[in-house]
Amino acid sequence: MKAFAKRAFANAYNALNPYNLSDLWTVSSLLSCIEYFDAFEDGYNCLFPTLNERKISMFDKAILFSSAREYKDKCFTSKKLAKIFNSLNDATNTDELSDENIDPNIRFLNLFSHLANSQFQYQGFNIIKNLLRAFALY
Repeated sequence: MKAFAKRAFANAYNALNPYNLSDLWTVSSLLSCIEYFDAFEDGYNCLFPTLNERKISMFDKAILFSSAREYKDKCFTSKKLAKIFNSLNDATNTDELSDENIDPNIRFLNLFSHLANSQFQYQGFNIIKNLLRAFALY
């Protein structure tokens, strides 16, 4: 990870420090169930359209890195979840998309290939599309 991504990930797991560990794992399990069962509708998640396995695994990794413990009792709210997911999104963004030395056409293609890979890759179950997407990215 680059410095900005490391700092954003550190912000995410430091924000989880004052919360109860079992509450955080419950939220993670709930998000995982929503992602799995709601995606059956034509591979599209109606409740959380940008929720995917990558975001949930980053959230789980942030929980593991945090110092959240069972004895802590601060209430975990949806506003805090949104801020943490924003930090995790920042942690997964790459700096080469903002490099100004790259040709604008190449930067445009890199941006959309990055968005397609990070937002929609886990919502479809078609192996052919996933292979074609991986081939197009590299």
